[in-house]
Amino acid sequence: GQEKFAQACGEAGVAGAIVPDLPLDEAAPLRKALKAAKTHWIPLAAPTTTKERLARLGKATSAFLYCVSVAGTTGSKLPDDLEAFMARTREATAKPRLVGFGISDAETAARAARAGDGVIVGSALLEAISSAADPAEAAKRFLSPLRAVLG
Repeated sequence: GQEKFAQACGEAGVAGAIVPDLPLDEAAPLRKALKAAKTHWIPLAAPTTTKERLARLGKATSAFLYCVSVAGTTGSKLPDDLEAFMARTREATAKPRLVGFGISDAETAARAARAGDGVIVGSALLEAISSAADPAEAAKRFLSPLRAVLG
C-alpha cells in the first residue's frame, strides 16, 4: 500500500518519488504518506498539460516540477518548442522546474537548463553505462561534459 511504500522510501533515504501513472487528482493519500516519511512527491508535467493543471501541479509538489520535454518516450530529442513550454511552466508556478527526456549530451543539457531550472538525465546515462566494463568510469565520462556546461 501507499503508506508502506512511503515508509520504505523514508527508511531508505529516498529524497523524492516519481510515480508517473498516478494522476494528480488521486495523489493526495500518497503525497500525505510521503510527506510523513520526509520524502518529496515529484509530479510530471508534459507539453500538453494545461495552464491550470500546471499551477495545480506546482502547488502540489514540495520539491520541483518534472517537466517532460516531449509528448513521447524517454530518449527522444528535445523539441523545437521546449522554450515555449517552459515559459508556460514559469507562468504557472514559482517552484523549480527541471527538464527531463531528451537530455543526451552537453548541448541538450545546456539548452534545457537555459529553459528551466535544471535537468534530469536518465536514459542516456543508463545507455552510457549499460555495457561498460567500468560503469562508474563510464558515468563519469558521460557526465563530465554535462557538468562542465551546467556549472
